[in-house]
Amino acid sequence: MSKRLETKRKILEALKENSLTVPELSRKLSLSRATIRQHIAELNETGALEEIPDEYFKKHISYKAKQQVGKAILNDARARFNAGVVLYEKGKFADALKEFDAAISIDPKFASAYHNKALAESSVGHFDSAIKNLNKVFELQPKSHDAAMAMASIETGRKNYAKARFWYGKALELYPDYYMAKIGLSTLDIIEEVDEKFKEHKKNVEKYRRQEEEIAEELKKNDEKYRRQREEVYEELKKNDEKYRRQLERNPYAAFHEAVVEIKRGDLDSAINHLNRVIKSKLLLKRKAFVLMGIIEEKRRHRTKAKEWYGKARELDNGYIKYKKWYKKILKERW
Repeated sequence: MSKRLETKRKILEALKENSLTVPELSRKLSLSRATIRQHIAELNETGALEEIPDEYFKKHISYKAKQQVGKAILNDARARFNAGVVLYEKGKFADALKEFDAAISIDPKFASAYHNKALAESSVGHFDSAIKNLNKVFELQPKSHDAAMAMASIETGRKNYAKARFWYGKALELYPDYYMAKIGLSTLDIIEEVDEKFKEHKKNVEKYRRQEEEIAEELKKNDEKYRRQREEVYEELKKNDEKYRRQLERNPYAAFHEAVVEIKRGDLDSAINHLNRVIKSKLLLKRKAFVLMGIIEEKRRHRTKAKEWYGKARELDNGYIKYKKWYKKILKERW
């Protein structure tokens, strides 16, 4: 048996014999009055004592142990309660709840067991059950400021700030100097302010999210529009290229001019294609085309082919040499 339970046993044994006041118990058991008062209060919670007020001095109260006080109330209920408190302080809430339930089953009027059970339940998020147990505490001890404080803490956790403020006020009403209740009210003001700012921030985040979605949708539409425009431009360029190609086919002079440009660029294959179209025509422009073909083959170091082209140009016009010199000068080539 623990020292505390042994002290309670001694107090009960003394009060079974006679009704005694706190000072008388203090002298008899050689304990301080504060210790006697604490144990008397805890025994009163279990219904083990009977208060007998003095007929002449109302402040002088004697206590008498009830006849039906059994071992279970003295040992089992309080022992199970104390075990639950130890487990609660270690953070083992499920095990603590079992001990508090055992204490309540032994003594259904054990207010402290209901109170601590409510604290353990609120720690694991069972707020509704915790509130029921605290209401039971109020039935047994209507002026329990600790139960009011626990109610305030639960409502704060559930973000029911109006109810939390009511219970903090109730705790201060029952115990005006309750420091923790005053701190709780001050903290509640800060929590409400922070919660309000968080709600505002959440609204702004949602607003910005919608704006981003709208911008993304607009960009998507613009991309689609730009894609269509690009396709239209490409289609138009394709048509123009086809149109220009047909013009080149119909107009040997344009093809010849294009061949000169391609030679300057260094694209000799394209130049040969254009010159072949010129050669197929029946114009005298062919002799100039032969000269350019010869120049291209010279550039490629194909001397034999170059002579063949120059020979064809001579057949059409003995003055082909002047064309050769003239085009070499235009093409700015060193031979």
